[in-house]
Formats: sequence, C-alpha cells, structure tokens
Amino acid sequence: MEHLEKHVSEFFNQLPDVPIVCISMLGGDFVNVLGEALLLPSLFPAWMLLSRFDSTNKPTTMLLPVDSISKEAHNEDSSIKELDNPTRASDKNWKCPWSCTIIDYVAPTFRKLLKDNFRSLSGAIDIPKDGQANTVRWWSDRMKLNNDLNEILENMEKLWLGPWKYLLLGHQSADQHSEAVLENLITGLESEFKLEANPALIKVILGGVA
Repeated sequence: MEHLEKHVSEFFNQLPDVPIVCISMLGGDFVNVLGEALLLPSLFPAWMLLSRFDSTNKPTTMLLPVDSISKEAHNEDSSIKELDNPTRASDKNWKCPWSCTIIDYVAPTFRKLLKDNFRSLSGAIDIPKDGQANTVRWWSDRMKLNNDLNEILENMEKLWLGPWKYLLLGHQSADQHSEAVLENLITGLESEFKLEANPALIKVILGGVA
C-alpha cells in the first residue's frame, strides 16, 4: 500500500500546473448499477463522470445525468448532396471510428453529422474548376453542417453539463478581491452550514461567474 501511495503522490507532483479534465460516458449496465446504488430507478440512458484535478488541489468529481439529445431526422433536401462531377462523393466510403457506443443513443445525429462532413470534404476535392454552382452549393452545405454541429454542442452544454460547465475552464487569474471572496465564502459555509468546502471547486465556480 505504501508503494502505491508513493506512486500516486509522485504522479500528482509531476502534473503540470494546469487543470486536467477527464470525461467518461457511462451507459448500459453502469446505469443499472448506479440506479441500485442511488436507490432510485434511473430515468436517463447514460451518466457522465466528470473529473478535474491538478498538481495542487484535491480532485473534483461530478456524476451528471445525460439525457438524450433528440432532433428530427433530416429530410432528403437537408442532407449533403452529391456534386455534379464524374467522381461522386458517395463512391468514397466513410468508416465510423466506432461500431456502436453510448453516444449513438444520447446523440444519435452526431454519427450522421460526421458522415455528411466526410462526404462534403470528399466532394470538395472533385469540384470542377468551372463548377461555380457546385461551389456555392458546397459552401451552403458547409454552413449547414456548422450550424448543426453548433446546435449539438449547445445542447450538450445545456442538457449535460448545465451549471457545471465551469469545470472545463482553466485557471483564472488570481487577485486580492477574488481571494478575499473565496476565503469569506469558505468560512461562511463551514461555520454556518457545517459543510466541508472544496476550495478548488468553489474557486472554479467563482471564476466562471466572474
């Protein structure tokens, strides 16, 4: 045990002075186990394990419910179309980096977005030099892909992270005022509510709302 503690201590001491964030998506049997541990049936298809740590503070770990990001299926007109050139984008096969993961259940449109992006970029290589109409349509498709990706990311931030999105921020510049607010808040929580405050977590939250 002492040997293990030594390695853990050395690991944290060698970390750079920047926050490290780890995100794991838990689904399947993990959802059932968490439901039993919490003594509540889980109404969510997955959970997110969010950890933040650095070389100077205790790790902060949050277990957040993950709801499905539903979106109506794209109709035929909204899909990336093949460009009018001899080499069709559909001739280039896209291979998904994964076979099937929890992301297909909680964000089903993400896989299609990657596929459409591949077809769009593949088609750009084969646009004829005189294909002005194709160029305009290609950029229109790219703008739509950007908007769809932005919508997915905004939904992830709102539905999955919520107020805990500040855990993804880096270190904030320290000043006397923020340090004084931090100390007063910790003192108030410990004296008034008998809570064991986590200074690193409170500092992140204050930095996010500043």
